[in-house]
Amino acid sequence: MLDFLFKASAETVLGWFQSRGLLPGITSVLHTFGKKLNYNTHIHMIVTAAGLGYDNKGNPFWKEINYLPEKVLKKRWRAILLSLLSKYTCQAIKECCRTFIGSATKNVAKGADDFLKISTFFCDTIVICDCFL
Repeated sequence: MLDFLFKASAETVLGWFQSRGLLPGITSVLHTFGKKLNYNTHIHMIVTAAGLGYDNKGNPFWKEINYLPEKVLKKRWRAILLSLLSKYTCQAIKECCRTFIGSATKNVAKGADDFLKISTFFCDTIVICDCFL
């Protein structure tokens, strides 16, 4: 699941640059600990203050970016990460139900099928508050 941190951070930064027709240089590092060696999962990113773009003739150019909107990127990152986690969690619930249905008797399977419908409803309308991982 730690790959979700990489996916969310990359999609956030790449999406912002791509909306401007640019491709940045990015280096990402995963840390799973804090200063006190406690479990504190987080990503460090080094992002170029410019991006590679192409003009109408297909010639490459390098365009500098003076400002990265931290608050906008932070909100976008949270939304992307929560979406990835929600999809993963709901998929895991559904797979568990399918496994249970496949190995259960008919009456128990009916109950499991109802549970699958309920879990699908909650996963499709899930609300997740802001939180730290």
